Amino acid sequence: MKRKRFFSKHSKENLVTPKKIKTQNNSESKKKTKNKFKKGEKRTYYKFICKCGTGCDDFQEFLDHLRTSHRIKNMDFTEIIGKGDGRDFSIKFYWNLSCQCGNKFSSSLCNADLQVNDEKIELLKIYHLSCLKCKKIARFDAKESLHKFLKQRVKQKLIYSFYKGKFAQFHDDSHSEKMLENHKEQLCEKCKSLGRHCGKTSIIRHHRINYL
Repeated sequence: MKRKRFFSKHSKENLVTPKKIKTQNNSESKKKTKNKFKKGEKRTYYKFICKCGTGCDDFQEFLDHLRTSHRIKNMDFTEIIGKGDGRDFSIKFYWNLSCQCGNKFSSSLCNADLQVNDEKIELLKIYHLSCLKCKKIARFDAKESLHKFLKQRVKQKLIYSFYKGKFAQFHDDSHSEKMLENHKEQLCEKCKSLGRHCGKTSIIRHHRINYL
């Protein structure tokens, strides 16, 4: 059985979504829970969560999951991206940041805007976050990895749209429907521009587990 990989709070490959338990058998559907997080409980993350609830550590693993579990054998991204030409995407993600004052922190509700233009995925804007200690704008760690990840998240959404029938039975999107705790509106550029919290009002929480 494949061993799960875990990431520390300040890993270079900064991650996105609270981890859910991986599906041990691809034929079994993912069961979700609504247990509240317990104080002091260690949290781990998956980069990609399929609509069926299966967590994947990277984009290739997500694609492999689509082939084995959803029977999507051949993915022509030229056609998939072309079908999405002109579409705009607002992506929520989790990432680590560093401030010039020396403070390092993670944000649970980072935001970026992307667009499919002329069969290419373009990154339009990553919204800034300010440091809680000094209030100055912090920088996102591992920018190249971040830009690649954001474009892969758009590809993930385009796949769901292109193969709509394959995912019709799944009504939620764990990446976009959750508002994680500890997001500070006063430190978020997007919240300020909207004049409100940039996440949803409902909080969807999933079971977390400790691994020693």
